[in-house]
Amino acid sequence: MNRSWVKTLLAEHDFTQNALATAMGLSPSRLSETLHGRRRISLGEAKKMADFLSVTIDDVWTHAEISAK
Repeated sequence: MNRSWVKTLLAEHDFTQNALATAMGLSPSRLSETLHGRRRISLGEAKKMADFLSVTIDDVWTHAEISAK
């Protein structure tokens, strides 16, 4: 996952990583694992992230694949 992209969007909306985790139904540590590339984001989680950050699921998926390469 491209952490800087997520962090930029969180800052633009004045959201916290904890708020994102809650919106996604994840613990903060589980979200952190995703953002650090230790686990892949699921399609359902990507949809929740997209909704919370007001971006498309394609945007999330594109940025999720950056670290998977």
